[in-house]
Order: sequence, then structure tokens, then C-alpha cells
Amino acid sequence: MSAFQSAPFLLTPRLVSQSRAAGSAAALTWELGRSEAAISAAHAAVVEHIHTRFPHLLDSRSFSAFAPLFPRFAGAFVEAGVPLPNLVGFIDGKLWKVARPVRAQSVLYSGHKRCHGVKIQGVVFPNGIQPWPYGPIDGSRHDSFVLQASGLIP
Repeated sequence: MSAFQSAPFLLTPRLVSQSRAAGSAAALTWELGRSEAAISAAHAAVVEHIHTRFPHLLDSRSFSAFAPLFPRFAGAFVEAGVPLPNLVGFIDGKLWKVARPVRAQSVLYSGHKRCHGVKIQGVVFPNGIQPWPYGPIDGSRHDSFVLQASGLIP
């Protein structure tokens, strides 16, 4: 049975539980009786299948797709008391935790969060969507480095 053929059976529990925590693949190995490699291959096969067969269902998640909503976003900030009438979003980032690597641990270690991970950063709109976040970047990097590398601010 190919990875794609077994993918719906493997990924249904993951999609139902919407588990994104670090180590979720390891938890699924016990739950599904499959290796992490098999689960990863199945996940990749499903993502590829969706992108190939159903491209019309995928949004571009670009800034231009949200441009018609910018006046509403700016209005929401003004209503909340922000004195900037043209503000449509905030720069925000996140450290996604990863398992401790065997080699080069210092590259991914965040002393601030005291864990290993990779960082992403981008503009977040008031509706919570962050179209096209920049990253991943080494977790040891400071947020100001990620901001400069992203090119969001010239």
C-alpha cells in the first residue's frame, strides 16, 4: 500500500484532534501503530494531493487577497483606541518548539524561552490571520534579526 493510499486512515486522527504540539507525531506512532516516517510520508502525500487535485480550494493568503478588508481592519483598531487611522496589522512572531537536536543544539536553542525551536514572523491582521509568515529562522536568533531578514521594514 502506497503512502497516499494509507494516508486517509493515518491522518484522520491527526485532523480530528488538530494536534500541533511538539511530539505529536511520536504520540501518533503509538496510537496508529506506524512509524514517524510513515506518518510523515502520508502527511506529505495528502498535502501534495490537495495541492494537485484541488488548487481552487486553496487561497493565496497574500496581502492583496486581504486588501479589500484593510479599511475594516483600520476601523477596528481606531474603535479600540489606537490613534493610527491607517494601521491594518501588527508584526508578531512565534517560536515553534522542536525536539532537542542531537547536533548543533545552540542553533535552535532560545535562551529567552528556554527551549529549542524555529521562529516565524510576519504581519498579523485583527482577524488573527498571518498571511505568508517569514521563516523558519533559527530559534537562537533575536526577533530584531528576524524582522530585518524578513524585509518587512526597509
